[in-house]
Amino acid sequence: MAAHAASSLPYVFVSGHTYAALVRCYLVVEYHCDLSALHRALHEANVEVVTPERALQAPPADATGYWLPDVDFVVAVFPARSGWETPSALFLDIGVAIGKHIPVLLIAEPPRKVDSSLAPLPLARVSLTNQPTLAARIKQFISVISNDFRPVGEDPPRVDHHMLDAISRDLEVLREQQLVSDQSAYLFEEIALRLLRAGGADVEAGNKQDMGYDAAGWVRGTETIFPDPLLFEFKLLREPRVAQQILAELAGKIAKRGASFGVIICFSIDPGPVRWPDSPWPLLIGFEITDLIQLLRGQTLAAVLRNRRNAIVHGGSVL
Repeated sequence: MAAHAASSLPYVFVSGHTYAALVRCYLVVEYHCDLSALHRALHEANVEVVTPERALQAPPADATGYWLPDVDFVVAVFPARSGWETPSALFLDIGVAIGKHIPVLLIAEPPRKVDSSLAPLPLARVSLTNQPTLAARIKQFISVISNDFRPVGEDPPRVDHHMLDAISRDLEVLREQQLVSDQSAYLFEEIALRLLRAGGADVEAGNKQDMGYDAAGWVRGTETIFPDPLLFEFKLLREPRVAQQILAELAGKIAKRGASFGVIICFSIDPGPVRWPDSPWPLLIGFEITDLIQLLRGQTLAAVLRNRRNAIVHGGSVL
């Protein structure tokens, strides 16, 4: 990382990781478009944005850096619109950054594809209006370049059994209230997020009304099989039955957002085994949360998701 992000800077916690309170990124975009959600996501991740206009106001750090400023990483954005010839200056920015050993994150808005020459670089396929997923992906990237992230493919430890016991007790309290309300649904979402994060997920809650799902993010140890974000849906049910419409809506969001898979985690106020629709759902994984807790007593969250994904590949049941 750049020299100015030294250990003398104050530190903050972001999504369970520790990094310097402010890092700097050089933001370049293929053509002018609305980047307001991306700027909010970068601000949420404690990133100061340096644009080409700002960079040109200061002299280069050295003769080999051209106009590239002193930054911790570069973000290159490729909006969704096709048929646009990428300016050579954008490739030059990326090339200079690579030459100066500055990390580069590509953001391609689905269905946009990037040039095959950029294939070795980390790529986030995220809508430029999707602030929660943008923020989660940027925080994950900062963790990687800060050496604060486990190697790809390495699982985090299993969830502590005391944590699982505490979450189970919270679910029993929720069931005893015998209510399915906005408040109880919010409490269930918080419980589910706590379980996922304890299992090594870098997941950010979203705005359900705007995005159509409850959260998005990645699970450490699954990066190779889920390179794009997972969409999470948390459902508090009155009776143990999941309506087909719930799955259909999430499947539609997966296709629209360019996500890897959708994960539905549910809990029923009325006890009993949850009944899932019979139709095949090739990009959806479903869990009743108490069943997921039992699975996590013997294996990692990453292993559970890999096993469910492998069941899809081999035609098995995933709901």
